[in-house]
Amino acid sequence: MNQHAKNNNSLLKSNPKVSIICVAYNPGDRAKLTFDSIAALSYTNTEVILIDNCSDAISLRIYESYKSLISVYCSEPDLGIYDAMNKGVSMASGEWIWFMNMGDTFAEPKIIERIFSKVNSTKIKVIFGDTLVFSGSLKFIKHFYPPIEKNFKHGILQLNHQSMMMHAEVFEKIGKFDFRKYPIRGDMHHLTKTFFAYQSAAFLHVEFVLAKYLEDGVSSNANNLLKMFDEDIAMQKEFNTLFNIPSIWVKKWYSYAKSRGLNSIKSNLIFYRFYRRFKYYFVTNIEEQK
Repeated sequence: MNQHAKNNNSLLKSNPKVSIICVAYNPGDRAKLTFDSIAALSYTNTEVILIDNCSDAISLRIYESYKSLISVYCSEPDLGIYDAMNKGVSMASGEWIWFMNMGDTFAEPKIIERIFSKVNSTKIKVIFGDTLVFSGSLKFIKHFYPPIEKNFKHGILQLNHQSMMMHAEVFEKIGKFDFRKYPIRGDMHHLTKTFFAYQSAAFLHVEFVLAKYLEDGVSSNANNLLKMFDEDIAMQKEFNTLFNIPSIWVKKWYSYAKSRGLNSIKSNLIFYRFYRRFKYYFVTNIEEQK
């Protein structure tokens, strides 16, 4: 353990409980990736909450093999990923909350200790870091930067919830995810709302990868790209950031990506290569690093 980790002001000393919330619908073998990653964590003061939308028998058998790992299990119909995440928050007893979807994994077994060694202020309510995004053979690292304001795009705070821990107090203060109005971009809406409620002092950036994110969720579906654009516009109206409305070429790009059936990891990489001088996506293509 390094000297900073021994700092008496770090969260490691108080050993706070972390609630790991997993939401699932027919995850199959993807569940093994996530549960094996959780089982490998060296930090022991955790609880695992599984919110399942009545998955198939194959998934249920996999859950059964990890029953000793799962602290809370709920299987019932939900109204989408953010409705399920809300249920997980309601059942959580931890001081900190980390959402990990099926197929996503922690960057390393000691990741929680590494994060908590960096926290030396009770003002911190959101801790965020980089994300390794993968889909098949495609991989890239999505970087986020301090100060938190650098991570706004078009007036919306955009981080990956898989590479972020949020203090439970946030949900008590500003509420849970608005899954009805923002079924695809609910996490971005909640993050932006959190920023305006707490301001930048509550956000801590750590300069390393926190999670590996499997790009196959609702936001990666090409058919949802224009819906995501519409939700972004709705958020800009809500937060009065209309001066940052995406220009018409962004919407044209979404339309093109949808017509080609591109998922978001492919469209992000293509978009980045064509428009990297605009720094719209702060990514490092892993293939380019070799």
